[in-house]
Amino acid sequence: EESNCCCRYCLHQNREAQLGYFLPEQLDVVAADYVESGPGGLGWPQGRTPEVKFERPFRCTLCCCCCILNPQEMVTVQGETPLGRSVLACEPFPQCCCHCNPLFYEVRDAQESLVYHVKLPLACDDGCRNCCAPGCCNPTFVAPVKNAKTGEWLGSVENHWPGCNCRGVCFAGAGNNNYVIKFPQGATVQEKLLLLSTLHLLDFNLFERRANQN
Repeated sequence: EESNCCCRYCLHQNREAQLGYFLPEQLDVVAADYVESGPGGLGWPQGRTPEVKFERPFRCTLCCCCCILNPQEMVTVQGETPLGRSVLACEPFPQCCCHCNPLFYEVRDAQESLVYHVKLPLACDDGCRNCCAPGCCNPTFVAPVKNAKTGEWLGSVENHWPGCNCRGVCFAGAGNNNYVIKFPQGATVQEKLLLLSTLHLLDFNLFERRANQN
């Protein structure tokens, strides 16, 4: 992650940040090759360019009457080419009044065409699927990945509780997240990257708890 100390400690999980994915051989360097980005993180290796980066701008998001102002988003960039973005959205009225949580993510390609919807069933939504998840009573949080046009369930983004161990019990909400993406059958590399971007945005929005957790 590339973010500064002020953003992490003042804005917490709402901070502006860039997440970089590097080839394995690019990370075979000593600690001196990293840029110190403040307490809690080393930042990116000096002089190395990520294969893929996810750019998260700062957004002061407000919800009002089934509308979202300044929605949370994550932009996916491969090299210097934008591939698309994931954007927090809300069910329109009156559907938004029929859900405990009417929020979901729109996954859009570079042409702004809708590719997927990633739903966020919370509390009693979807048969209480994610009630108390992830935890000992319900070990898996499931966010369905659906076709944006037909609503067909194609895959899922999941967070698995690590179990009754030190990590699962003592680090609740901080360092115990284990993510799995079940990609839709036939998804392209670009579409998989967009879903990976959505996972990171979901992590920021729902599961990150510590100010310096990068």
